Amino acid sequence: MNYIYGNIYKLLEDASVITIQESADEGGFLLYLTVNGNSRIEENCTIRPDVVIGYKDRNGVAPIIGNNVTINSGSRIIGNGIVIGDNVIIAPGAVVTKSIPSSSVVAGVPAKIIKVNRVIK
Repeated sequence: MNYIYGNIYKLLEDASVITIQESADEGGFLLYLTVNGNSRIEENCTIRPDVVIGYKDRNGVAPIIGNNVTINSGSRIIGNGIVIGDNVIIAPGAVVTKSIPSSSVVAGVPAKIIKVNRVIK
């Protein structure tokens, strides 16, 4: 796993300015992943196969994915300036077109909040 992840991280790092924290996880194996080169993915994120992360036009602002986010298979995060908060779960096949607040669970096309998890401090 570290070997595969290390090679993917190095490939992405060399090809663009994408930022993926080292504690992010691509889900065990990577079948297909498209990430805009200006996107930022923070720590402890899990990205399952067949995910697309990008923006709508050349002048757009790429998505920012917070800490501890799980993006399940077939999900799409597409839009200008989208921010996915910390501790978010994106259901399989969801299409996210706007920012999602922290501690939310989203699903559907377009994605809607179906649950907000209470944060215990």
